[in-house]
Amino acid sequence: MTLSADDNHWPELGMTLENLEFKSAFGRSFFDSLRKDPLLAAIHFERRFRSLMKNVILSESQPLGKVIDYFARVEFQNRGSPHIHMFLWVADVPKEIDNATAATALKYINSTICSNIPNETVDPELHALVNRLQIHHHTSYCCKKRSCRFGFPRQVSTNTKLLRNMQVQAKNKGRFYITARNFNSRFVNDYNGVILRHWRANMDLQYIQNAEGAAYYVCSYICKSEPDDLKNALGDLICNVLNANMSMPRNVRLMKIGLCVLKHRRMSSQEAAFRMGSLQLLHASREFMYLNTWPPNKRLKILRTASELADLPDNDTNVFQNNILDYYRDRPLALNEHSLLNFASWFRKVSKPQKVQGQICCPTYDVWFQKRKKFCVVRYTKFPFGSEDYYYSMLLLLFPHRSEADLLGNCESARISFEQKQIQFDKSINYQYFTLASEIENAVRRIRLCEQELAPADEDLLLETVTDNDDVPVTSIQLENPSEHTDDVPTYSDFVQDSSIISELHTLECCDMSVDEYYRKCCTLSKSQNNALTQIKCRLGTNDSSQPFHFFISGGAGTGKSFLLQLIVAHLQHFAKTSSKIAKTISMCFNNYC
Repeated sequence: MTLSADDNHWPELGMTLENLEFKSAFGRSFFDSLRKDPLLAAIHFERRFRSLMKNVILSESQPLGKVIDYFARVEFQNRGSPHIHMFLWVADVPKEIDNATAATALKYINSTICSNIPNETVDPELHALVNRLQIHHHTSYCCKKRSCRFGFPRQVSTNTKLLRNMQVQAKNKGRFYITARNFNSRFVNDYNGVILRHWRANMDLQYIQNAEGAAYYVCSYICKSEPDDLKNALGDLICNVLNANMSMPRNVRLMKIGLCVLKHRRMSSQEAAFRMGSLQLLHASREFMYLNTWPPNKRLKILRTASELADLPDNDTNVFQNNILDYYRDRPLALNEHSLLNFASWFRKVSKPQKVQGQICCPTYDVWFQKRKKFCVVRYTKFPFGSEDYYYSMLLLLFPHRSEADLLGNCESARISFEQKQIQFDKSINYQYFTLASEIENAVRRIRLCEQELAPADEDLLLETVTDNDDVPVTSIQLENPSEHTDDVPTYSDFVQDSSIISELHTLECCDMSVDEYYRKCCTLSKSQNNALTQIKCRLGTNDSSQPFHFFISGGAGTGKSFLLQLIVAHLQHFAKTSSKIAKTISMCFNNYC
């Protein structure tokens, strides 16, 4: 959901800015007053959003259903007013759309999302709000290309429909449905009637059903980067100035970076008010925590304060502040089977003990922890798959231990220890969240690979063997859109099944893709792409390599033909028992084909 601001016409804000009665403030504009007092406008926006969440969205009326979690981020428009992009997790909605759940999904969409202009006679208030706030008007911003980037005018439909074509979903940025809409409502932005009555500003609402849709929303809204002019200026500064003069003091370097940001970063008065007034830019139903999962020789720690260091004995080496890892290793015996990830997720440090259920004490440090009602979101350092740091971080997170030495034991490497100890990992962790995170990351990669327009194609995966004029077998594969079959996206373990394969890999000079990059890209393959690559692997693994075979790959624009061919070439260069000359010939033929 997206919530914009209409602070220029909110009568409640005008009552405070200009000391007016509600009737006098209703229908007026407060532009000049907003410019004079941006802090008050920012405070009003934050409190208005908190009130909307508490009294409307999370209330017993449940206009969107039972919301169990939410995450919201405040951003700012060019004119300076804030707006909010947010995810809401709703209970009792279908997790998978199939023939059995289609009716439930349609019922939910019809009950929460509106796309038509209400009847003026039946509901004059909502009719006026929709006409004033929810009608899209084309501008130079949305029509930089031939068509509107927001998809207006929308398709007219008598009933709400689910789209069966996954490629149409990708073209609609993850939208897998068409709402009921009449001809006069083609430019109406989707809304919820209950929320619009209370928020009284422009809003947008979209039902996201899978990781693909979440990835589109993350890429487009939640994780927007800074403007290109700021990124380019910082890049030039770092490359041309800082790297050229390595003797420049660190504080001078930081000062130059700060001045560059101040020069190129445009900030509205309300954004400055948000930051200087310590108003929240992120709202979430769960807490967040970061865990430092670097190996001990690379792990940074914070020194104790000067007064604490002065009180220590001269031979005391405990000069660092205690952290969550120290407290975890000092946990009570009742939590002996808990991993660091589980402990950090469920327990938070409290200042003093209270007589409430769920409190524990770490005896060595005399520190108390209270169990949370909801587990928090744990963020940790991510390392390249297959590296020693990766396996060490997984051991640190998932293997119950009391000291650093327990992680490796007598093993020579973290990878060997990981393979031996994975059966002892914490059984209470819901590893589904790891899978969901991987699905969204893979979906983000696929979106970046398929930025071009996708042609509609309803054909299912087609595998057939035909014969050309030379009587040489030709395998024909029709590629699907990469967004389909997200549950079948392979993982690293599907590609690296033999633990000795990494040591046996050999990279030829003509290969432009590293082994690690090859595995990462293999994880983004759709079901049909993975099927094609698997067939080629099987053909190359047969004993009779003298018999040639032809492979015909087809599909609409954006289905990943070139991407698949690049992986086929990389597989031949890395794994096939061919000479460097043959591999170079393969690359040359592929480049000529492209």
